[in-house]
Amino acid sequence: MWLVYCLLFCVSLYLPGLVLPRLRPYSLKGKHVLVTGGANGIGAKMAEIALSKGATVTSLDFREAETPIPGVTQFQCDINNDKRVDEIIAQIEPVDVCIHNAGIVSGATVSEFTRSTVHRTIETNLTSPIVMAAKLVQQGKVGDNVHVFTSSASALCPPPRTVEYGASKAGIANAATALRAEFGYLGMKGCSIGILPYYIRTPLFEGVESWFIPIMEPETVARRVMAIVQAQGNLSGGNYSIPWYLQYLVGVTAFLPRWLETRLIHFLGITRSMAEWTGRGKESHSHSL
Repeated sequence: MWLVYCLLFCVSLYLPGLVLPRLRPYSLKGKHVLVTGGANGIGAKMAEIALSKGATVTSLDFREAETPIPGVTQFQCDINNDKRVDEIIAQIEPVDVCIHNAGIVSGATVSEFTRSTVHRTIETNLTSPIVMAAKLVQQGKVGDNVHVFTSSASALCPPPRTVEYGASKAGIANAATALRAEFGYLGMKGCSIGILPYYIRTPLFEGVESWFIPIMEPETVARRVMAIVQAQGNLSGGNYSIPWYLQYLVGVTAFLPRWLETRLIHFLGITRSMAEWTGRGKESHSHSL
């Protein structure tokens, strides 16, 4: 019987996302797309794809671009700096699609991290994206009002060394869901999308190991995200894992006995996936787990 409950649970969550997007495709042509964490990694790839679809693209990043993208307006900016963010918002045109992609991970264990470590991670990964969305709305800088939040698979199943990171990513996934409800409550046109990707092959997650679920390439994830934007932009949005089956897998484990769930997670290699991590650490960069 529990298998039936699992199937019903998965269908109730994901069937609308599989069917509805085909009804009204969203075009990026002529739109203004803002990408935070857009200088490198999947942020840069998403900027390139949006540009190729005919969008005007603005990129914000703490780091300078390793390879500037011709046609993309780039600002060096710490998204935690409200004054700098306000200056940039005042300069740019209204934003149709805002991709909240900047994020950091410390990789510290509970025996290592400090209050400042936790504060910086939560501020960058959770507080600032929410504040950015609010600033755009409150300052009248929204066009189609589509928001994409890069969360993480660690929001669903966090491995060791991601206590504060997993908490921040679970928070931003929940914020994406709450924002969808709030747009409806306020009678506003808007779309809110949460993206929950598995490990991506970027410097931020150098040294990560995963034998069962493959580590993904930035371009693969970027293309999937932009496809979701085009599918959901005219609708209210939704939360999506990458790869797609990840949410199903986690949904099934929720119905397992605790001892079996723990063994399955260990068998899949998630428990030790961050053991050899040597990533960049405290840098505002793109992503993700």
